[in-house]
Amino acid sequence: MFAATRVRTRKVTGMVLALALGVGLLVAPAPAKAVALSDNVTKYGKTIISVAKAMDFGDDAKHAAVVAFMTVYQESDFRNYANDGVYTAALDGTSTTWYERPRDWWLEQVKYSMTLPHDYVGSDHDSVGLFQHRPATEWDAWPYAATLAHYYPELAIKRLMDPAWCAQIFFTHLKAVSGWQSMEYWKAAASVQHPAKQYETYYEKHKTKAVAAVEALWNTVGTAKLLPNTYTGSGPRWGALKSAQNVYSGSYTQSPVVETLAKSTPVRVYCYTLVDGVYWDRLSNTQERWVLDQEVNIGGHPNLFVDECTPIIKTAQFTPKISGTAKVGNTLTAKGAPSGWTIKYRWLRNGKSIKGATKAKYTPTYADAGQQLSVKVTATKKNMTKTVITSAMKYVSKLSTKVKVSAPKTISKNTKAVLRITVKITGNSKPAGKLLISYGSKTKTYKLKASKKGVFSYKLPKLAKGKQTITVQWVGDSHTKRKTKTFKIKVR
Repeated sequence: MFAATRVRTRKVTGMVLALALGVGLLVAPAPAKAVALSDNVTKYGKTIISVAKAMDFGDDAKHAAVVAFMTVYQESDFRNYANDGVYTAALDGTSTTWYERPRDWWLEQVKYSMTLPHDYVGSDHDSVGLFQHRPATEWDAWPYAATLAHYYPELAIKRLMDPAWCAQIFFTHLKAVSGWQSMEYWKAAASVQHPAKQYETYYEKHKTKAVAAVEALWNTVGTAKLLPNTYTGSGPRWGALKSAQNVYSGSYTQSPVVETLAKSTPVRVYCYTLVDGVYWDRLSNTQERWVLDQEVNIGGHPNLFVDECTPIIKTAQFTPKISGTAKVGNTLTAKGAPSGWTIKYRWLRNGKSIKGATKAKYTPTYADAGQQLSVKVTATKKNMTKTVITSAMKYVSKLSTKVKVSAPKTISKNTKAVLRITVKITGNSKPAGKLLISYGSKTKTYKLKASKKGVFSYKLPKLAKGKQTITVQWVGDSHTKRKTKTFKIKVR
């Protein structure tokens, strides 16, 4: 993904297929028909759906799953691709660097995917897995951390080859797209995958089969247990010497210039992250400063172990969380802010600031129903680094809708029945939105204006003789649940 030219070369049992690819999404889907699913669609589709159910999408979970299915149909056709690193550089123009690292370095690293479980082999940039995400773009970690794939390429590749993890990251990106629920489905997919503009609508051609597949598999799986972000378990493994005495340039050196380092000497250190029982090493950022707890003789002792140095932490260490049931009218509280720091709050709706919402408590309004809330916490303290951390998003339940219809039970065939329709929504005395009124084989759209205060009359045309079924459906907007009222009128 993220390639200016979407040409993928795939190797399949000795054959080479050149495919021009893109990315895309759905629109309000038509009812799905029964469809025969391949083994891969069934296997990976169940994984994607179980993750969607766990991602706090609320009423939009199935919608999100369809977006993901359309994406996977387009990107890999439900094949978990490894990458052999045999990429045609000419397709990349003059670029020799991919996201801070040499292109050839990434092509060498991505060969690691060949040692992991996979269905097919491809060579599109450094793309791997079902969603064809690129480790060079740090897709394995976002939004949890940055630049980690550049230090842990094998870990990044391992994650992106894991169908459950890459589905979780895809949905995390999707939730960050403002208003994705009301977009065309292909557009929502493109907003996550970022294909070249000419390929954005390619996802649309997979809409029908994606809807059918999701419907067929939806009730066959439960809710997945989301995978933890284990990048946060990092700490010092060993230290080098003073940063001025050791330069990192692809490999590290340990050439002591002095015999003894005094207590409180600043050092640069190597760090580790423990993932699945494996240590993944990286050199610490140059801003990370550590000091010695004691004098250390480094003659023959170039490595400074964890019990010999202490981190100088200048940032606040905390994890903000939202407490309370997320529904309109119910107060939520931001918790987890550090003590001893000056704290400021900013509540966000779908990642954007909510005007006036700057306290620890916030009560969701009509505008928040069906949306994702989070809270950004800023901690400041003298001589310390300002720390800004945003909580995980929390879905606010859509509002329930009541539809009442008063209509005559019996009319003559020359009479036009008048329906008196009342729409009531909790927390909104002036509902505005769309209603669908169906009779016979026809469906008419009525746009309810706020000025009607939820009450209006609708005159039906003359109906054929016999019992006629009338349906009034509130479609509404992204804040309310759909509601359908069905009744019969006898025409004499």
